[in-house]
Amino acid sequence: MRRRALPGLLVALCALAVGASPAAAHVSLVGSEPADATSLRQVPKEVHLRFNEPVSSRFRQVRLLDATGHAVAGTRLRASGDGRELVLMLPANLRRGAYEVTWEALSQDDGHVSGGAVVFGAGAAVGPAPLAAPVSEATTFDAALRWVVLSLLLGLTGLVAMGLVLRRSRFAAGDEPVREQAVARVVRPLAPLAGGAALVGLAVIAREADTVPGASGLLSAAGQLLGERWGAVWIATQVLLIALVGLGLRARRVPDARGLGAAAGLLVAICALRAANGHAAVVAQPTLHVIAATAHLVGAGIWLGGVAAFTLLLWPTGRAMRQDSGVLVRAIRRPFSWLAGGALVVAAFTGLVAFGAQVASVDALLTTSYGESLLVKVGLMLIAAGVGLVNAIVLLRLGRDGAAPVGIRVPRLMAIEAALGVGALLAAGQVTASAPPRGPEFGAPRPVRAPLLARQTRDILIGTTVRPNRVGTNVVTITTPSSRRGLGSPVRSVTLLARPALASPDATQRIRLVAGGDDRWTSGTVLRSAGAWRLSVVVRRADGERLVAPLALTVEPADRVLPVKYSARRVGPIATALQWALIGAAVLGLAALLLWFRLRRRPVSETLSGSFDAV
Repeated sequence: MRRRALPGLLVALCALAVGASPAAAHVSLVGSEPADATSLRQVPKEVHLRFNEPVSSRFRQVRLLDATGHAVAGTRLRASGDGRELVLMLPANLRRGAYEVTWEALSQDDGHVSGGAVVFGAGAAVGPAPLAAPVSEATTFDAALRWVVLSLLLGLTGLVAMGLVLRRSRFAAGDEPVREQAVARVVRPLAPLAGGAALVGLAVIAREADTVPGASGLLSAAGQLLGERWGAVWIATQVLLIALVGLGLRARRVPDARGLGAAAGLLVAICALRAANGHAAVVAQPTLHVIAATAHLVGAGIWLGGVAAFTLLLWPTGRAMRQDSGVLVRAIRRPFSWLAGGALVVAAFTGLVAFGAQVASVDALLTTSYGESLLVKVGLMLIAAGVGLVNAIVLLRLGRDGAAPVGIRVPRLMAIEAALGVGALLAAGQVTASAPPRGPEFGAPRPVRAPLLARQTRDILIGTTVRPNRVGTNVVTITTPSSRRGLGSPVRSVTLLARPALASPDATQRIRLVAGGDDRWTSGTVLRSAGAWRLSVVVRRADGERLVAPLALTVEPADRVLPVKYSARRVGPIATALQWALIGAAVLGLAALLLWFRLRRRPVSETLSGSFDAV
């Protein structure tokens, strides 16, 4: 009955994970009305906030702050039908002035809390709000908690994988006690590790309940979290961990490998649930990326967890175990090497899939905590893969005579590989706790639309351009060609007077431009608010004549894209090229291994004869 029910259970859980509605790991504001740093003539009735995903219906908080930083009473909040837009209804008696709308919202997939702000002015000029709120940053405790979860999950996967290798490996008739002893040593930690993962799950939900916005108490918030999509996946994960504890306890009583197939199925389902509650569920083609993230977790668990399990088996605990290590290595060296090598390739390939989807640009990789942690993780994994290659060579030598070569201790080398994996998991914990750098601030800059403002004054056609015509630093260019073609008095100076249309004349900026030749004048300036502006171009000629050209300009909100520091090149094509390179290297490596094995099986005389014939 258990064997019949297990496939149905796994299918149902994976359907829950993969078929869940896409959700971003961190909520991001993609637009607002009024836009950030906009100056309005009248007080708006509503403020609309649009997000990249549906926000939690229970854990969201939007406040209206006045110029002194105090919350304004009388506001009401409602959500749109799809949950991607929040509408803050403002009180009818709101006075003119500068206001800030702050928001916090819970992500429904992995429980991250994000926040931000939008600033607008009603009859007043305002500056832009910060790009991100501090609440979006990951803490050391969150990263450590995720590292513990990943370590336990990968350790469980490695133990089960090693148990299956022992079950499928060929032992001589007299070596069956060695197999039984090794299986008992592998299955013994399953129940404690699964129980520890379940206990850490309790700490995870307590942490989430403590950080969600608008929570009235820890227990109340935890209960409400269980009603969210994130809570439903958490419950399913806890149920599977408890089932894994049961299988581990049974294996301790009856130390055999018959229940490891069911344990493997449970672990794959747990990895799928974690992937569906992570960063992979929001990008384009979420089902494909959730499957890739699941394969990444399983592959990393088989490789790093399997190395840890192999180290546990080979670590000398007594004279009998040292004597049996040669038998053990000869039996499992080849299946484990092929399994670990294949798992490493799968983990690397699926990691590149996530890299191309989660990191927007080169700057996003080099200037964010997510990107820096990812680089550290990749570096440690590459070193661990190199040590693993040395381990594979040593294992092949160990398989010949059952004894370690002079000066080489295999358990120590495997311990080094496992330690590097632990360091990579530390970086992975920081990666999963940080916001992926693929938000609007890492997107392509908006195209510049700077209108040409022209005004004929006497014989001079005054042309004015403000680039990029957004809140922040701008370059003003004014041309003053004359229809008299040099016959009139030359222009001696050009000055621009600029102020927001709703501001008082005292807020006027006086910008003196510098001559650049060909009747062109330029200067830099800072526009601190979006909306309507009043400009006046003052032209003074050499004979003392003063010409004034009034102009009207609509300044757009600031571009949320961060300035380029290293490169704005997209990493998606780079990740795709690396995927193809990895596939090619894996195919060539496999072909080289098969050729080497084939040449080793042929007699030396036949090999030499074939070489002479070719010559």
